[in-house]
Formats: sequence, C-alpha cells, structure tokens
Amino acid sequence: MLEGLSVFVSTFGNNPESALFDADIYLYARTKGSVIPQPLEVRIDKIEKIKQRQKSITVGGKQLYSEYKVIESKHNVSIQIGSSLSMIFPKSGESPTMRYTEAKTLRALTKNLEFILLYMDTGKFYIGDTCFPFNYEHVDQSNFDVEKQKARLEYLKEAVEALDLLGYHGDLDLGKLTPEDDSNLRFLVTALVEKKHLKNLGFKTPRVVKMNVEDASFALHIQPCESSEEYDVQDFFKIELQVGYDYDGKERLPISQYVLLNATDMCNLTNLRAEVFLPSFQKQPRHKDTMNQANLFLLELLKAYDMSAQKRQDLLDSAISFAEWIQTADDSELNKRVCRLNYLQAIKRKGTLNDMEKEELYSMTEDESCPEDCKTAAYLLLDIQPLAQRHLKNFRFIIFGKNRRSAKEYNIITDKQSIRSNHIGKKIKICRCGCFSSLFSLL
Repeated sequence: MLEGLSVFVSTFGNNPESALFDADIYLYARTKGSVIPQPLEVRIDKIEKIKQRQKSITVGGKQLYSEYKVIESKHNVSIQIGSSLSMIFPKSGESPTMRYTEAKTLRALTKNLEFILLYMDTGKFYIGDTCFPFNYEHVDQSNFDVEKQKARLEYLKEAVEALDLLGYHGDLDLGKLTPEDDSNLRFLVTALVEKKHLKNLGFKTPRVVKMNVEDASFALHIQPCESSEEYDVQDFFKIELQVGYDYDGKERLPISQYVLLNATDMCNLTNLRAEVFLPSFQKQPRHKDTMNQANLFLLELLKAYDMSAQKRQDLLDSAISFAEWIQTADDSELNKRVCRLNYLQAIKRKGTLNDMEKEELYSMTEDESCPEDCKTAAYLLLDIQPLAQRHLKNFRFIIFGKNRRSAKEYNIITDKQSIRSNHIGKKIKICRCGCFSSLFSLL
C-alpha cells in the first residue's frame, strides 16, 4: 500500500534549491511494511517553486488584491495576480512579458478584468510600494478590444451587484450558464440594479415566482403596474405583502406572506432570510387560526432544518425563536402542551434536554388527562420509542376507529397531508395543533 512519495536530488554547491531546476530528479515510492523506498520510472520534465505572498496590490488608487504568487521555474520567474494576470521575467535578462487569461467564474472575471483595464488606463500598478509600469511594447492587444471590454465590465459588475442584493455570495461558472440562466441573470440586473420595470410578462395579477441561475434559486415578487403593461420586481424577502387567509369560509384573516413557503423552499431558496419570519408573523392580528398557521409554519422550519445538507443554523435559530413566541399563546389560541412540546423538540436539535425538561415530559406521560398525541410526542422526545409506538397505536385508534367524537375533541383534520416515520413505520394524519410532522425526524 502506497504511503507517500519522496523526491531525491543529487547535487553539490551552496544553493540546493537551484538543483531542483538543473540536476537530475528521482522519484521514489514509500510503501507500507518496507523501509526501502522503491524507485519509480517517472520522468519529471518541469519543476516549479511557488511562494504565496501577502501584500496589498493597488491600481488607480484602488486595492483589488491582498496576495499574489511568485512562481519560479528553470527559465523564468513569474508574478501571478488573481487567476488571470501573469508577469513573466526571463532569467536570461530578456524583456518581461505579460499574459492575461480570462477567468471562468463571474466574480473572478469581474475583478480580474477591472484590474487589467485600470492597469492599461493608468499605466502602472503597485505591489506594496513597488511600482510595475505597463510595457505597451511587449503586450499584444490585437485580441483585446478595450472599449468592448469596458462595456462588458459594466454589465459584469451589475450582475455581481444583483447577486449581492439577493444575498448570494457564491460564484457562477460562466461556462455552465445555459441560455435560460443568462436570460434570468439579465432579468435580475434590469429589475434590481437598473431598477427598470419589466414588460410583456403576460399576466395581470401579482405573483411570487422562483427564478434560477445555475444552482442558485431566488424568490421574487412580481407586481403588475396599474397604468401600463409593465411589472415591478422585488426580492420576496425584502418587502411586506398583504396576504389573506380564508377562515371557516366566513372571513379573511391577514397573515404573514411566509405561509406560502414550505420546507423545500426554505432549503433551496438562495435569497431566504430566516430572521424576517418571526417579526412578520408578530405584526399580524392574533387569532386562533392564524396562531395555528404560525405553529404549522414552525413545523415546516424544523423540517427544513432537518432536510438541509449542512444543518443550517439560521433555520434552527429562527425555529427556536418561533417556538418561544408561540408559547405565549393562550388556551383559546393553541393547546399549551403542544406549544411546549414544539419548543422542546426545537431546542433538542441543539443538544440533549436537561433534567427539568425531561421531568416535564415524564409528567405528561403520567397525566391521565394528557391526550395520546401529546404522550406519543413526549415519549419520542425522551427517546423511548417502544412506548411512543404503543401510544401511537392508541392515537391511530382515536383517529380511525369508532370514536369519531374524540377525534374532533383532539382537533384532528383529515386532509391529504401525511408523514411517515422510518422507525415507527406508521402513517398518520397531521394534527392542526400538531407535533408530529417534524418530531419524527428526530428518530
């Protein structure tokens, strides 16, 4: 089994580093169980010595980089700035040359292109206090139209600004942009950076849409303008919308716009801002049904956290804040036990429950007045799955058995939503007061 490689150089003199470029180089493999390196029949044609240096790099009075590379080979010493610009100094004493290669990603290309254009305009740049003049005689500009590149740079800067406004600080691989991606990016630039109205979108009512650019996904609100065929586009998470909720077919209750989101949306939307959720709900008039919707939204938050690949802390922090607020509901708005259980399942995702919290759950399981759904939830939080499964069977009997009156007392809805626990293997309907839809993900 290979454990590593070793390089051997045979030379003499006071500068062993020079041997890397002038002497014969031999490569050996270190294998497990052997103290003798094994020679490899590999010819090494090119050796480079690379050093990373930390120093400010400014051009036109603007610092664009804080580090650069010095790359030494047998014949040259090069200074590489960013991922595009290299200045090559031959050891033979010939005139230095400059090489510019376009970066493949949006942000890198924008910075590198700005640097090279400023360098050409001002005729110099600085690494620290050392000036590097632009040598026009040794630069081939035949394939570099300065004016076209300046216009291109303006658009690239606007594209970066649009992504920044939407909270996306990753980079886009320009080689992977599809025609649809490119069209969507231009849409975002026009709407968010240039602040122009869009035209001919083909609908007359406000819409919340999802727009993709490569792997990034953005929620946008599109509002038709009253006096024209134009549309105003804004970040869904940076505006306040009036959203109505039909309650019992009799009245329309105002509710937070974020009830439109589900767990998948929360995991996938790049411009999501979890810190706006709770204030949005708190601004609405309190009502037993809007508080119930807030509780269900909490469960979606917890589900989103469980689904997220990196266990996103912003989602869990928002869920815990939500759970704390929901505990302020009175009995006419939400069941107190359910509020408490949902708070405990939120904080359990940060670690184990303390002794007082566990004692509180044991008290629920021993309370004869405690409904079966809450007992099931308590046992799940205590990690006592056999008893949770036993009470889940009783709960299923209440829902699907003959005692329909009890089902109404426990405020069970029989909509089409359902969840499945991989451990318990039971399929149940979601409670309006519910704990289950996110609690089972703890198993």
